[in-house]
Amino acid sequence: MTARMLTLLALTILISACSPWMEEFAPTSAPTPIDTVVEPDSFSPTPTLNFTVIATEIPTLIPTPKPMATAVPINTATATMQNTLTPDGIETSAYAQITALSVEVSTSFTSCASTNSVSFTGTVTSSNETDIQYKWLLSGTTSYASAVRYANISTAGTMTIRGITLKLKCGNYTVGLQIIYPNPVTEKRHFSIP
Repeated sequence: MTARMLTLLALTILISACSPWMEEFAPTSAPTPIDTVVEPDSFSPTPTLNFTVIATEIPTLIPTPKPMATAVPINTATATMQNTLTPDGIETSAYAQITALSVEVSTSFTSCASTNSVSFTGTVTSSNETDIQYKWLLSGTTSYASAVRYANISTAGTMTIRGITLKLKCGNYTVGLQIIYPNPVTEKRHFSIP
């Protein structure tokens, strides 16, 4: 049923439900035109109600669905999907996978009496263009978990992603680079200060 048909059906039901009430108050004679002057001795003390029902089409806004994926043929035997949205609204290729991950640790030892600067960097290899979600994790003498971060890999291949630098006391640690999306994978590296 179209929106117009539904509107007309609703108005028909409304008119039929109101018609007994409208008949009770319907005028017994033709209404007086607006430009006619009513003389005081011809004034009727009985009020009359006039109803005019105007049926109009109420526009219905129907959202146009946004395509979730577009097929792009590579050749006659193979096709790939691109521009798929994740539940979080991140665009990615349907076939992108993280195929390799590495973590590098760089320490700047000062002394065990104070904290030492430790930097972590990571490289990610992807099979296709994709947006990724990742976070840094640290366990050991001190624990740390970064907020989820986002990066874009614009072509298939390897890229360095934003690292972190922490001030840590002497001890044994494990740092992890955790890829959350497009496919979960974690790379860990053990290190000690000093």
